[in-house]
Amino acid sequence: MNGDGINGNDLMYVPRNQSEMVFLPLAASGGAPAATPAEQAAAFDAFINQDPYLKNMRGKVVERNGVLQPLLARFDLSVQLELFSNIGKNRHTIQLRGDVFNVGNMINSAWGVSNFVNTFQPLAATNSVNAQGVPQFRMNRVNNSINYTTYRRGTGFGDVWNAQFGIRYIF
Repeated sequence: MNGDGINGNDLMYVPRNQSEMVFLPLAASGGAPAATPAEQAAAFDAFINQDPYLKNMRGKVVERNGVLQPLLARFDLSVQLELFSNIGKNRHTIQLRGDVFNVGNMINSAWGVSNFVNTFQPLAATNSVNAQGVPQFRMNRVNNSINYTTYRRGTGFGDVWNAQFGIRYIF
């Protein structure tokens, strides 16, 4: 795009609206349906609108390293109770302990969940321009779809609340 001969390192201009987007037809492939230029423009417009940074950059070129990962806040809770008794000269103690990890997720399932960046390129450069000299693109499919988001929610063990309970006898 910028003439340096390297593909994939150019900062992207975020179109103001769908009228600034020029797409070529996308042929059906591997079970995925064909997509018209209008369908691709609508999908790319939706992609821009779902991302606060891209939405704010409409009509501008994005900044290098301008996006920050959404903040993730988690907190844990631990409660411990000690019961003791002196038997003879020795002190005998029973400790009861309960831990809840990612307490916020226990309260609301949307809290304390990681967001991972989807690592794909939404646009495929066609190395062609229209009669006005505007670059033309095609959407890349991800899982046979041209509709996707910037982030995907984590689904690992650390993304849900969990608890553990323990008992310990000290003599």
